[in-house]
Amino acid sequence: MTPRARVGLLVAALTLGALAPPMVGRELMPPDEPRFALVAREMLETGDAVVLRRGGERYTDKPPLLFWLAALCFRLAGGTPEWAARLPSLGATLGTVLLLEAFVRRRSEDDAAGLRVAAVYVGSSLVLQRGAWVAPDALLSAATFASVVLLARLRERREVRHELLLGAALAAGVLAKGPVALVLVGLAWLAGRVTGTHLLGLRPLIRPATVAAFAAAALPWPVAWALREGAGPLLAALWRQNVTRYVASWDNLEPWWYFGPALVLGLLPWSLPALASAATGGWRRATREPLARWAGAWLALCVLFFSIPSCKRGVYLLPCWPAAAILVERLLDPERLAAGVRRAAAMGGALIALVALALAGAIAAGAGPAGAPPLDAPRVRAGALVVLVVTALGAAGLAAGLLRARRAALAGPALAALALGLLAPPVLTPALNEAQRARAFATAARAAIPDGSRVAMARKKWELVAWYGRLTGPHDLERDALLAHLAGPPPAAAILPEDALPPRAAWPEGTELAHVGRIGRLRLAVLVRRAPARPVVRALSSTP
Repeated sequence: MTPRARVGLLVAALTLGALAPPMVGRELMPPDEPRFALVAREMLETGDAVVLRRGGERYTDKPPLLFWLAALCFRLAGGTPEWAARLPSLGATLGTVLLLEAFVRRRSEDDAAGLRVAAVYVGSSLVLQRGAWVAPDALLSAATFASVVLLARLRERREVRHELLLGAALAAGVLAKGPVALVLVGLAWLAGRVTGTHLLGLRPLIRPATVAAFAAAALPWPVAWALREGAGPLLAALWRQNVTRYVASWDNLEPWWYFGPALVLGLLPWSLPALASAATGGWRRATREPLARWAGAWLALCVLFFSIPSCKRGVYLLPCWPAAAILVERLLDPERLAAGVRRAAAMGGALIALVALALAGAIAAGAGPAGAPPLDAPRVRAGALVVLVVTALGAAGLAAGLLRARRAALAGPALAALALGLLAPPVLTPALNEAQRARAFATAARAAIPDGSRVAMARKKWELVAWYGRLTGPHDLERDALLAHLAGPPPAAAILPEDALPPRAAWPEGTELAHVGRIGRLRLAVLVRRAPARPVVRALSSTP
């Protein structure tokens, strides 16, 4: 086996070891996973790969690539297990990491630089949370970075096969999350212009092979959709999700500075040592290298782009996370840092270790909010303890390696990520399921609802109830609409938050409280109105 093949195998093992075990058995996590999994399940059940549906209603919020792949994985799995819905994101993340390692190695004098960048990428908090998530972000990230890599290759040497691959990668990004994929690639090109590195060129984007491959991959779905449903609804959804949402957001509203803390949290445990290095002179050394300058500029442009609208979520930065990993690795290369910078960075790692140990000690001593079922559960406390102790060990290894000027220091958090992945099935997954309890609630609710009932659900947690209870019916309803639903022909049922229950005097006649439980911290109630019992008619006989 060649050295490059061994490195690739090591990168794949680290990625799969950290991300694959937590996929199995873990309940779907809101807000994204149940929403998108429902669309994929309905695609599988209806066999309709053109018009997406969720809860029986047409769904136009996202393009179809994630749902196509998840439905395919369901079919191959012979059912609808949660891990099958997560496979597309896991594969996309694995592809991104392998591309990132090769991209950095190709542009670095140090053959191990790509491996270190891959370790930073996999070991960051954002990737550990979202790298194998039922959401289109990992697919967008893979398609975007593949486009960047291909544009860089085409700047060095023109090859038709790379132009075809570029068109396909751009189409995959658009089919994953819309035109934002093209914007992110454009920002990567602009970063090269701003920094003078000129890493990417734009000419390959307009070459016939690229345009043809893009059109062949991206156009069939919207054309098929328009032929069946008309172009108007699709164009309206495209405008709403990509223009209206950018200039006049209606959800996930956050202040302009949101992505500052989001970057720090998403890059944990690397963020504090990297910030300490940057503040004590490491920034000047890192930015002398063209690749680091380009990565820093791309990351900054992405943060600026996503900061303009008021709709913000930390996962939006995932497509530019390769740039963040490159920058962090340059800031934390111990053999190139001055002693004072290394000490400052080591203090950042040590601080993370101390905070994690302090929190672990508090949890072990029984501290924490009282009366909150998820926090009081023994499995949840055990899972939190494991996460904090392993995080502390990884951060301590990073600090020790920085002090000793060992490049192996970057292996500390990466090995901690691998340990958390391998510990997920026996420890972390049961803790997360105990904290959420969606499966238990939905099963109990399904059992409490009479067969043949018309079921309606309130907005909160309805996707989880629909997924695990296999319940269908009107959803996203307010209290008055739920009461009106119950007042219709029985049997009928309504699922709503317990604190939204109307006074009993307002309940339709014959309504009863069938079940109360919780999903996470939210307590939900099941109201049932049964069909009246049929009167027993006895035949009368007369004797002659």
